[in-house]
Amino acid sequence: MAGAQATIDVMAERVCGVLSGAGRIQEQRMFGGIGFMLDGHMLCHVSRKGLMVRVGREREAKALAKPHASLCRQGKRAMPGFIQIAPPGVRTARELKTWLKLGRDYLATLEPRSSKQRRA
Repeated sequence: MAGAQATIDVMAERVCGVLSGAGRIQEQRMFGGIGFMLDGHMLCHVSRKGLMVRVGREREAKALAKPHASLCRQGKRAMPGFIQIAPPGVRTARELKTWLKLGRDYLATLEPRSSKQRRA
């Protein structure tokens, strides 16, 4: 488990580096990994499975056509608009930036949420 946590921490640091200056970023431990909120909306999540990115339903098909991408699942339930990228798909800085840009482009279509609007 220590190795998995180290892998998660390294990926989280990489995500932080890419998101630096992107807006109001909050890190939150969840689902056995670390989630990243941008202006109150979930952008991505880092876990031992790799990177999950919120791309929205409209961009889902385009994202699924990329290597190492699959529709994210919570147990048996599909999570429309969320893409899981296996670790080999985010090895390089360029790959990571591409995925996070796709997520940020989607979040740019949403209204920023205040801390009062967050779900309890």
